[in-house]
Amino acid sequence: TSTYLSSINFAAAQSVEEAYKKAYQCDPVSAFGSVVACNMEWTAEAAKFMLDKYVEVLIAPDFDQQALKILAERQNLRILKMDFELNTYIDSINSDDFKLEKVDIKSVDGGLLVQDLDEGPDSEKDMKVVTSVEPDPAKWNDLLFGWQIVKSVKSNAIVLAANNSTVGIGTGQMSRIDAAEIAIRKSNGRCKNSIIIIYESLKI
Repeated sequence: TSTYLSSINFAAAQSVEEAYKKAYQCDPVSAFGSVVACNMEWTAEAAKFMLDKYVEVLIAPDFDQQALKILAERQNLRILKMDFELNTYIDSINSDDFKLEKVDIKSVDGGLLVQDLDEGPDSEKDMKVVTSVEPDPAKWNDLLFGWQIVKSVKSNAIVLAANNSTVGIGTGQMSRIDAAEIAIRKSNGRCKNSIIIIYESLKI
């Protein structure tokens, strides 16, 4: 979920409703008036959980019919059906002389910045342990999950992650210390035993 272009909650789970519940619980206060995006079909169970939440926009690749009936009870909720596969959209602008693949496009004053998509590490094999303690499988999972999240958060960024969900996010701060303090405060005491992921400012 996000508000004002700032990411506030992330979670992954076996079902949409479980993922949404976990994400919402990360920071329910900031989730008020948020945009919710999901990469799976939105289900009736997830729609029921959303009924008493103030959400302005819901984005998913598809919606089951029962979910749409439930969501119809909500006023001022905008529902967008969107494919999250980036290459679906950039294929149409590829040509023999110019080809885009897995790119990140940012708007800048007077034009667009097109750069390689930062996909982050795929597995622990892509990462190097520099501490005396080797992460166990659960910590590796949290590290990889957290890295996928922090690269999408405005720097200076701090992400606290545990059990496939964020427990606190500090974003868009002038210093990492400020970002860390915000992330810890947002965790509301749930940051113990979580993984901390730090994302440095963009270097040009």
